[in-house]
Amino acid sequence: MESRKAALSLLFLAVIASGCIEVNGTHQESSQAIAVHSLSVTPGEIHEDATVTAELEVANVGLLPADVRLGDDERGREVLKNYCRDLFEFDRTDFDVMTSGDYDEDTQTVTLQPRQELRLSWRLNQDGDIPTIGDRCDFEFEMEFDYSVSAYRQVQIKRSQQVQGSPELHSMSSSGPLLFRIDTRGGTAERPATFIADRDSYMDIILQLENQGEQGYAKGIVDIDEESLSVRATEPLKLDEGFDRIEEDEDGEGFKLPQFSGGDAMTVSYTGDSELRLVSNREWDNFQDYGDEGPWCDIGNDEELRMFEGQSRPITCSLPVPSSDDLEDPADMSEVFARVNYTYVKDIGSRRVEVEPRG
Repeated sequence: MESRKAALSLLFLAVIASGCIEVNGTHQESSQAIAVHSLSVTPGEIHEDATVTAELEVANVGLLPADVRLGDDERGREVLKNYCRDLFEFDRTDFDVMTSGDYDEDTQTVTLQPRQELRLSWRLNQDGDIPTIGDRCDFEFEMEFDYSVSAYRQVQIKRSQQVQGSPELHSMSSSGPLLFRIDTRGGTAERPATFIADRDSYMDIILQLENQGEQGYAKGIVDIDEESLSVRATEPLKLDEGFDRIEEDEDGEGFKLPQFSGGDAMTVSYTGDSELRLVSNREWDNFQDYGDEGPWCDIGNDEELRMFEGQSRPITCSLPVPSSDDLEDPADMSEVFARVNYTYVKDIGSRRVEVEPRG
């Protein structure tokens, strides 16, 4: 028993190192992530054949590192989404990257640790015919930030309602644009996240994902990488799952299964009319023969876990409550860990340039 408690303590410390936790209860970080310090395209009025300079400065004001994608063409085209190609042109030498973070030129990715900054600039040459009444261009900017976050919750299983158990259970939710937390449902005990062996049949472990949005400069979209999602729990709970996307056969009766290795299977299915399914990345021999025993998860009826500001998606995993024979103590503690990767797509804004013909 002591060795198992020691192992739980090490797992607990690992979660603290990967995020932020309140040791005396539940802790949730704010939605702060990336702040835009400045955005400009100057001058705002030019004559044909002139040059404009676009500049963008951002900083990581959150608590997590963020990877910024610049684009494979080495011109920052993942950020400068529109520059009116019929009016302006630029090449690789016209794009500059200055950062206090880590700039990987091979992958065109900048990793910003908390409090680090990034400055991008483009020099664009006007090239194209301008009508006598002039023309205009709305330069549009967007940034994609890749995050990996985790959540944590303690769950208590007691032999009976009379057992005192722990009066306080700890949990941790993620920081950044995505609120990622673990909730529970289904227990008959008076305390949250507490279940009674031999009385409560099933418990729900709910992975709650919510695009918190940000107060300030611009709105953003959270795009979940569902295949990166994983959830596991220490004993006495039995839960250790990751998920993969599969496709339904043309006849609608079977599934194209990837080759997995590991224990038994758990299905994670859409409840709507989607032709796609998610399954755990553990080996199984026959999908059709899988029964209702063991963990079962529902990811909802959306084909993609893509959330606009304020939207949320619950993923509910139902699993049997351990019996009293499975408990080593009158009140046993299990620790649930979950992890997911996501991309935060931030609309930075736009700037207009008026182009006049030469007299």
